[in-house]
Amino acid sequence: MSTTAPEQTSTDVTTFRGRTLEEVLPQIREQLGPDAIVVRQRDGLVGGIGGFFQQRFVEVDARAGARRIDVYDEEPAAPEPDSFAQLLADAETVDEAGPRIAPAPTGSDSLSSPETIPSEAQPTTPSPALTSELIAQGMSHGFAARLVEDAEAHELPFADGDMRTATRRALARKLPIALPHRAGSLAVAFAGPGSTSCADALASAYMRAGRDARAVASLDKALALIDRAGPDAVLAVDLPPVAADRTEVDALADRIAALQLNELVAVMPADLDLPTARALADRLQPLSPTALALSLDTEDADVGAAVELACTTRLPIAYVQDGQGIAPADPHALAERLLP
Repeated sequence: MSTTAPEQTSTDVTTFRGRTLEEVLPQIREQLGPDAIVVRQRDGLVGGIGGFFQQRFVEVDARAGARRIDVYDEEPAAPEPDSFAQLLADAETVDEAGPRIAPAPTGSDSLSSPETIPSEAQPTTPSPALTSELIAQGMSHGFAARLVEDAEAHELPFADGDMRTATRRALARKLPIALPHRAGSLAVAFAGPGSTSCADALASAYMRAGRDARAVASLDKALALIDRAGPDAVLAVDLPPVAADRTEVDALADRIAALQLNELVAVMPADLDLPTARALADRLQPLSPTALALSLDTEDADVGAAVELACTTRLPIAYVQDGQGIAPADPHALAERLLP
């Protein structure tokens, strides 16, 4: 079932409908902003023939909230429990504490109809052990459970009965992929904690290959270098911290736009919990990042939160940076890291 267009139900409440919260909440965020308030959620089944082949759907009422601008080039504190960022991070979470969004009350809000049957039972988890492994790596319960369920349904038949292999394949398929750059010059900017090390590592990698590459931390210098760059030049820009004032945020975004970048990459340090990773992504959102970079401070750093963030925001993990340098992200390698 495809997602339906939002429906305006009152002067300030809009109704969104789709297959899952994971699918609907990013639309709410895009239309109503990161501070949107979810008013009500309703779940059900639709379609099918004689009660079979029905499809799940969710309907969410939301309204815009007050705008917060608090963007810094540092790890942010976790958002408040009821923030929209937290709701988006915990979409479809069904752990012991229950979902973040309360179920719809019975009665007039029921979506029952000749083709609609309320959904009461949550799907069972086929492999609690694999789900627990993914949660230990920083994923939410809901995302991990759905991933394992999808793997059992559609990857296990082609994995010789090996659920670990099936789950790795399902995750690799789910991760958005950054397309390779075309030959020629390249300008990439990094924003967020770890931006300096990522910019330096990217420039160093290209220099070792004999390319005309450099890392700069000045926007004025970057603009001058781009204007006179050769056809194969590579520029890695370490963006300055983003101020809290909205006017300064807009001014920085305008200056960045003048660079005509190929990519603007939000750096996500590994070992962030999911709410903090989501808050960091929201704080860098005014810069319109096109991809994520995963920064690994330690060899055994947990990457589940950053991987889930990429899947739910559809921002590809373009680079992985560690003590050895930086390289384009490989979804199969990330899946292998999560489930070795």
